[in-house]
Amino acid sequence: MNLFSDLNSENHDQILKYLRFFRHKKDGIIHDIEREFNYLKNDRLDENMFTKEDMIEYSEFMAAAIQVIAYTEDLYGHVLLF
Repeated sequence: MNLFSDLNSENHDQILKYLRFFRHKKDGIIHDIEREFNYLKNDRLDENMFTKEDMIEYSEFMAAAIQVIAYTEDLYGHVLLF
């Protein structure tokens, strides 16, 4: 089923621009999340409460989980909005 089949070319182009814009926005958000996790791993963790290795493993797991959710949304054609 092609949802765009009944659209004229101008509307089709506008929808594609809209989807590209939000995909770019989502990629930027994922990059920001990765940067925050890296900041946490490299600068904020010490071994007073948890071992650094435990927290690195946890943050990498969380980052991967967020990426899987976001990219799975792409596979089904949804726009991921935060």
